[in-house]
Amino acid sequence: MKTTDTLPAATGDLAGVAATADTPNSAPKDLDAASLLVSRRDSERSELTRSEAGREAGSAQIKTEVRPKRRKFTNAYKAQIVEEAEACRDPGEIGALLRREGLYSSHLSNWRAQYRAGGKAALKSSKRGPKSKRNPRQDQLDATTRERDKLKRQLEEAQLIIEIQKKVARLFRDDQNEPEKS
Repeated sequence: MKTTDTLPAATGDLAGVAATADTPNSAPKDLDAASLLVSRRDSERSELTRSEAGREAGSAQIKTEVRPKRRKFTNAYKAQIVEEAEACRDPGEIGALLRREGLYSSHLSNWRAQYRAGGKAALKSSKRGPKSKRNPRQDQLDATTRERDKLKRQLEEAQLIIEIQKKVARLFRDDQNEPEKS
């Protein structure tokens, strides 16, 4: 039994598309994309695609945001700020100091804790990122092992050269000791 179904047009491109199927469960390959478009609800469709919106706005340029760089504070600067904050006695002075310097209260509290723990030397910035899983002693041991292996190879080569030189010397001695046959 042959059936002919006409799908309603989802867009102007699909107007008049007809489907012919041998059985009710099979559909021609031409209709797969069309039936998907027709089956989508209107609420799922966006008014304009991104490319259409960009063309309508007339902006062919790509706009990118510039990310601010992470600030790095020297040990001397951190120590100076901590000492100035400790010298503040009136209410609001520390807030004024932080505003003047463009700092957050968390900066000051972290720096104070570091300063109390070890003075100016403790204010050193720690390296960001994941901590190294390598053991420095293992690195040193590996380097020493590589150097030892290299020296062993050099020693073996030197011993081989010495053995060859001894054999050559014996041959020359033997040649000098034998009388010449004429």
